[in-house]
Amino acid sequence: MTKKLLTLLAGAAAISLLLAACFVEYDPADVPQGEPMGTYSGTETGSNQGYGGPVTVTLTLAAGYITGVDIDGKQETPAIGGQLIKRAPALIINANSLDAISSASAAFTRDGIIKAGRKALYKITDGDFGSEDGSK
Repeated sequence: MTKKLLTLLAGAAAISLLLAACFVEYDPADVPQGEPMGTYSGTETGSNQGYGGPVTVTLTLAAGYITGVDIDGKQETPAIGGQLIKRAPALIINANSLDAISSASAAFTRDGIIKAGRKALYKITDGDFGSEDGSK
């Protein structure tokens, strides 16, 4: 009986740790600033499929640095993808990189944001950065 109880408690602890890791909050100040993307400036919008529907990212570049990020994903799950949409702009701006966002619990939303952002970046930089189809 004791062995079964210990096994059950160990399993519950492992599951708790895994779930906690899915909801880790990142402080934007902890993300290192990336290199500038040339000297490009402008604002463009890209869209890609998220989890619940389309995710649209409006990206603003000034002298090669990301200075503005607006993300619209009205159909994403509010408690999961919606939370990522709220914190992603600060992470992207501070790192000067779309790849700064990470979320195990909102992987489809994260991928939608990154791919939509790459499409916007492609338009701003005349194809020098980002990609037309959102791929890497």
